[in-house]
Amino acid sequence: MSLIVVGLNHRTAPVDLLERMTVPDHQLAKVLDDLSAREHLLEVVVLSTCNRIEVYARCTHFHPAVGDVSAFLAAYSGAASEDFADLLYTYYDEGAVSHLFSVAAGLDSMIVGESEILGQVRHAWEMAVQEGTAPQLAGLFRHAVESGKRVRTETGIGRHPVSIPRPRCRSRRSTSARSTVQRSS
Repeated sequence: MSLIVVGLNHRTAPVDLLERMTVPDHQLAKVLDDLSAREHLLEVVVLSTCNRIEVYARCTHFHPAVGDVSAFLAAYSGAASEDFADLLYTYYDEGAVSHLFSVAAGLDSMIVGESEILGQVRHAWEMAVQEGTAPQLAGLFRHAVESGKRVRTETGIGRHPVSIPRPRCRSRRSTSARSTVQRSS
């Protein structure tokens, strides 16, 4: 048995593709059920945010499991798998664990240290537990969330909390200010 993560994020895929792949909360139970029924996926947790879609899975064989996830993403999004195959990233065993801990700590976010991701990781874990798709992965996710909390309390990463909307708002304000100045001139 192996652990894998297969995903797309803000660094690897365009926003329009990420939007097509995003799993809203009301569809998460069905998605977890669909993925856990795949031949090579034994357990699954789906982390879906506006900046990433990641499937964490215990699997029987690496390549067929990646194929199961890729086929699911294609069917779910309506995109041909060859349209995003080169954009997918995969991590295996220790690499998958390391990636999860980096994500939970906010180190793999668009804005390093952003505060929302820890809650999103917790939510993904809780949904998978509720749906019964992650009996053994639950312990890994619990440790990742605990580690993410420690990173926030024991380092400076959480001292000046930032979320994605704040920089967007600042950008809009500066754009509005420039527009106002240009109109006044």
